[in-house]
Amino acid sequence: MLEINKILVGVEVKSRTGAIPIGSKTAFDQACLMARNTGAQLQVLHSLWRSDELWPLSDKGHAALNELRDEAAGMGVATSLDITEERAWMALCSKAKNGEADLVVVGRREKEGAESKGRALGAIAAKVLRSCCKPVWVVKAADDPEHKLILAAIDFTKVGSKILECAAYLARRNGAALHVVHAYRIPRELRQQASELDQEEYDARVEALKAQAQSEVDDRLLRVELTERAKTHLSRKSPAEAIRETVEHLQPDVVIMGSLSRTGRPGLQMGETAERVLGYLECSVLALKPDDFECPLE
Repeated sequence: MLEINKILVGVEVKSRTGAIPIGSKTAFDQACLMARNTGAQLQVLHSLWRSDELWPLSDKGHAALNELRDEAAGMGVATSLDITEERAWMALCSKAKNGEADLVVVGRREKEGAESKGRALGAIAAKVLRSCCKPVWVVKAADDPEHKLILAAIDFTKVGSKILECAAYLARRNGAALHVVHAYRIPRELRQQASELDQEEYDARVEALKAQAQSEVDDRLLRVELTERAKTHLSRKSPAEAIRETVEHLQPDVVIMGSLSRTGRPGLQMGETAERVLGYLECSVLALKPDDFECPLE
């Protein structure tokens, strides 16, 4: 499991009314539950930046933030408040880069469905996911923090091992069902030989690759602590398509996946699979980064 001692959650508060949008409240609830379970400290961050200008908080706004702190304290979570004049996504990423957070939690946009396909995360969440050097949890509005079905999208890298450890931990804590999806690849050499092989031999080789991938997934599952057996889903399609199809079929509460920078452009991109998938997922998403991920902010 990831070592989490400090959790940072971004919270929006309506400047005049003091109302907290449901997306922000759900993100706070998720962060608070995680802090209670791990013994981590919680920091609530609110940005005054709105549309290229600063919007001061009213007394009602300050009272709303204090109520969140009191709610967390009632759960035994040590909580601090931070009101910043920086853009929200920059402040969140900077704090993570400076060692003030081991996990960053933000709410996703509340509009979902066809009108938000491809941009469903919202601008702030997408920027934090791209640039933050720490794990980022983007929480679906009105989501139940006690998840019932968790989907881990893994490869066989070090990040994939982290994803599985984190997914197993959450599954144990919530009594949730754990599903694992992995996309195995058909080597170029075999694809090139396809026309020279009869169908039976080609299918046998592909089946052998699938069996090898299943064996590796099973071996990795043996290394994590589980209360119930995980279910695995193997796909010959691209990782992005494999994740999308599995999500559509299972409708998980949260997807845990990797977010990789591209060679030569550290921190500026999340990686092809993550970029293709994240904007289309309408559930909560927990994205983990490789150890050498570099935040592009100075």
